[in-house]
Amino acid sequence: MINRVPIEAMYPIISEMIESNGTVKMLVSGYSMQPMIYHARDTVTLCKARLPLKKYEIPLFRQEDGKFVMHRVVRINKDGTYRCRGDNSRNIEDNIRDDQVIAVVKSFNRKGKEIVIGKSAGYWLYTRVWPFLYPFKKYYKYVRKLNIFRK
Repeated sequence: MINRVPIEAMYPIISEMIESNGTVKMLVSGYSMQPMIYHARDTVTLCKARLPLKKYEIPLFRQEDGKFVMHRVVRINKDGTYRCRGDNSRNIEDNIRDDQVIAVVKSFNRKGKEIVIGKSAGYWLYTRVWPFLYPFKKYYKYVRKLNIFRK
């Protein structure tokens, strides 16, 4: 049985483990990183971030309102802040600062298979191709709603 604890309650422990160069493995909650990481199915392993972050890294950060978010860096701004977005999200978090970054995804476990960031050719290809396909996603969803391809 898996006990689900909100990240807000676990933050002090997570922060301490990450700061001591440890890792934290946690079940993902939310749909914004699909199709790469699925809600309540896949886990991520977090480690201390090597700042500054690089494009395509996936940081766990805390927004100004206190909300915890794990989204991909899609651009590094001229002032050194980051623009992040979930793979399945239209919302952009802009101007994320280094001091907001708690950790970065080191690997994720998808359907029982561990995928290490930076060591998988499939992951590398996904991070380069998905941003180009993203603008077409809204049309795909629209066509699916029409049900024209279903009997």
